[in-house]
Amino acid sequence: MRSSFLRLAVTRLVLGTSLAQSQDAIQAKTTPEGCRRLNTDADWPSPEAWKAALPGVTAIKPLAKTAPDYRFQAKSIADVQAAVRFAASNNIRLAIISTGHDYMARCDASSGLLLDMSKMNKVKVLESFTPTAKGAESPKDPTNTIVPKPGVQAAVSVQGGVGTQMLNDDLSPSKLFTMGAAYGEVNPVGGWGQFGGHGPLSSQYGLGVDQWLEAKVVTADGEVKIANKVANSDLFWAIRGGGGGAFGVVVEATIKAHNDIPITGYNWWINSTTTGGDGLSQAAEYLAAQLPSVNEKGVSGYFYLSDSNIRAYAIHPGNQSGTAQANEVWKPILEKMQTFAGMKKYQTASHNFKNFKEFYDVTYGARNPTMAAGTPGGGRAIVRRHGPGEDMGDEGGPLNLGKVPLDSRLLGAKHLQNAANFTRALKIVKGNVGLLMVAGNKVAKPDDETSASPAWRKGIVHALAMNMGPSLNMDGFRDLAPEMGAYGNEAFFGDKNWKQVFWGDNYPKLSQIKTKYDPNMTFWVTPGINADLMEVVDGRLCRAKDPAAAVASPTAPLTDSQNLLDLNNKQMLGTSERISDFPKPGTQIGLAPV
Repeated sequence: MRSSFLRLAVTRLVLGTSLAQSQDAIQAKTTPEGCRRLNTDADWPSPEAWKAALPGVTAIKPLAKTAPDYRFQAKSIADVQAAVRFAASNNIRLAIISTGHDYMARCDASSGLLLDMSKMNKVKVLESFTPTAKGAESPKDPTNTIVPKPGVQAAVSVQGGVGTQMLNDDLSPSKLFTMGAAYGEVNPVGGWGQFGGHGPLSSQYGLGVDQWLEAKVVTADGEVKIANKVANSDLFWAIRGGGGGAFGVVVEATIKAHNDIPITGYNWWINSTTTGGDGLSQAAEYLAAQLPSVNEKGVSGYFYLSDSNIRAYAIHPGNQSGTAQANEVWKPILEKMQTFAGMKKYQTASHNFKNFKEFYDVTYGARNPTMAAGTPGGGRAIVRRHGPGEDMGDEGGPLNLGKVPLDSRLLGAKHLQNAANFTRALKIVKGNVGLLMVAGNKVAKPDDETSASPAWRKGIVHALAMNMGPSLNMDGFRDLAPEMGAYGNEAFFGDKNWKQVFWGDNYPKLSQIKTKYDPNMTFWVTPGINADLMEVVDGRLCRAKDPAAAVASPTAPLTDSQNLLDLNNKQMLGTSERISDFPKPGTQIGLAPV
C-alpha cells in the first residue's frame, strides 16, 4: 500500500490560464469524443454564455492548484436546476460543494463548474412528518420554534447547505437536536449524511443515513425528484449510503430531530514512561477488549493511541450522564491499564452539560453567526482543525484543498477482543490510530434499510489512521478484519476491492440506480458509484476507453483533482475536542470528583 500511496501523491498542478481571458487568446482544440470540454476547446462556452445562464457566476482564481473554472453559489432550487442543466447541455465537468470537508476531494475538480450550496441554509422545524408524493413544505426564514409532542418523532426540513452546528443552534430553542458530525461546519445532508455519517451520538441515535425521512433531489435531467418511502423509493435508498454527488444534488431534506438530553463528556489520559513499550501495547489491547461492553452500556467516544500515551473523550448521554456513572464505567478499566509495565497513573476530567447545544459548543467550539460557512473569509478554517475544507478566496465560498492521505477499517467486537492480532495491526500502522466508538447499538439496529456499507451494522469502532508520510499502512487491520469494510468518506483513496470495501453487497443495486437516474454520468465522483465508467485523460474527464478493464480494476479511478493536502497528525487526529488537552503532570490524578 505504501508504494500505491506514493504513486497517488501527485505533485500539485498549476492552472496557469486566467479563466476570464477572452476565448480568442486561447489556442482552440476540438473536444475528444466522449470527453468533457475544457476551457481550451473551441466549443467551450463564452464568458457571456456563463453569465447569461448563471447570473452571479464567478471565475475561480487558481491559487496555485487545480480548480474548477467557475463557481456558482445557488440561492434557490431553480438556481441548482439551472446549474445542472448548463453543465449537462454544455458537456462540462460539474462538482458540488457545501463546506469542502471532503478527504477524498470529491467536491473538487480541475475544470468546469463548482456548484456551491453554502448559501442554501434555511430551516423549518416540524412537530411530526408523514411522507407524501408532494413532499414537505420548503423551509423559510426565520426558523420557527415548536413544542415537541410526547411520543411523537419530531423532524426538521433543511436546505442543502446547512451545517451541523448551524442546524442544532436553530433547533435548540425547540429543545431538540439532530445528528451531525464532530465538526460544526459539516453538512448533515451533504456528503456526510449521504455516505454514512458518524458523530458523537451516532451509536445512540444511528448514522447520518438513518436520520433521513425525505429528500428533494435535482437529478441529471434538471428536474426535482421527491425521494421518500412513497415516492422514488429507489433513489431514496440510494442517497442514504451511496455517497454525495453521485445521484444528484440534494436541495432539501427532512431528517429526524431528537429531544434534548443531558450529556457528560469524560476525558481521561494515561501516559507511558517509554516510547512504544510493551506495557503501552498491553494497555491498548486491554482497552480495545473492553470497548464492546462499554458500548453496550450506551456510551460512545473517541480513543487515541500513540506511541507514548492513550487518551479518550468518552460521551455519556441521557441516562448514562453524570460524573458518578462515568467514574463507575471507567474506574476498573483505567486501574487495570495503569498496572502494565511503564504506565503512569491515569488522569481524568468530567464535564456535565444540561443539553446538546451546551455539550457541542463547549466540546467543539461555539459558532460565531457572522463567521458562517459561505461568507467572505467566513467559517472556522476546517483545515486548521479537522480536515480539508476551508472558506477562502475572493469568491467567498468554501473550497476543497485536496485529498488527505489516511486509512481506516470498521471493527466489530471479535476484532477488538483479538489481542495478539490487534497489537500486530497497531504496530504495522507506524502512526497514531484513533478508535472512534461511533457504531454499535442503534447503528446495528436501524429503523430502515439503507445503502450504507453493511460493515457499519456489524461494527463498533471506526479505526482511523492518519500519517502524512509514505509509511501509512492499515494492512494489519485489513488482516484483522478481512470481512469488514471501511467508511468511504474517511478511507484510503487507493483501497483495493473498493466497491466491496465501501458498499459491500449493496454496490450492484446502487450501480443500477445510478444508471437509471444519471445515464450520461453528469455527476461523477471517485471513489463513487459507477466511477469506473469514466477516466481522466490529459486532465479531462472522458468515458473509459476500455470499460471492461476499468470495471475489473481493483482500485477506483483517479480523480482529475490531483491536489494533496499535507496535514500532520496533530491537526488531523483527536484535536476537534477543544477540552481534551493533556493536564499538567501530577494533576487530576484518579477519578473525577463528583
